[in-house]
Amino acid sequence: MPVPRSSEVIQSAWTTAATFPAQFAGLYPFGSSGSPQTANANLSIGVPSTWAGMQNTTYTWTLTGTSTNGADTPPGASIVPVKQTVLATKQTMTRFIGLEINDFITQVQAANALGYNTAGILPLLLHPIQMKNNDALTNILGGSFKAASSDLATEINLVQAIQNMMKNMNVPAATLADWQARALALINDMTLAQASNITS
Repeated sequence: MPVPRSSEVIQSAWTTAATFPAQFAGLYPFGSSGSPQTANANLSIGVPSTWAGMQNTTYTWTLTGTSTNGADTPPGASIVPVKQTVLATKQTMTRFIGLEINDFITQVQAANALGYNTAGILPLLLHPIQMKNNDALTNILGGSFKAASSDLATEINLVQAIQNMMKNMNVPAATLADWQARALALINDMTLAQASNITS
């Protein structure tokens, strides 16, 4: 089962980028209030598009700062290992669940187009499940985590209903196995999001 990729812009509040050091040994590659003339570099910190938003993930990389104004040979330099943690919040989880739902809908629509009997799960995915996930996101953005958790609980019940409906499907075995895995993944992710109280 392929993992959907997030198309959302990663918000700075979801990362530890604010703790990024401005000084590396005696070098200030991004400048400072005391010596702004030392500013000679810009740095953008991004998050891989493969980050799903379901769990905290730490990325480790190395930054090298080298002086270009000194007369020393070799020039002064400093190497700093950096760790950046991207934080999974109730919002990031719910957004990823939305991607999972959309991807599931695409798969079911494709099966319907080929004439397979999908036991009527498409209307459930298209309306109440998708709607409840949108409601959950709206409530999260509005600061109502309790209401969002209630929406996610309803989603879980609806996906469990889809699991039962799969018993009456007439689709290829590999497709059925994939959809069963998708439904289980949705329930697991919805359960995590429901329990999360991590703010954005």
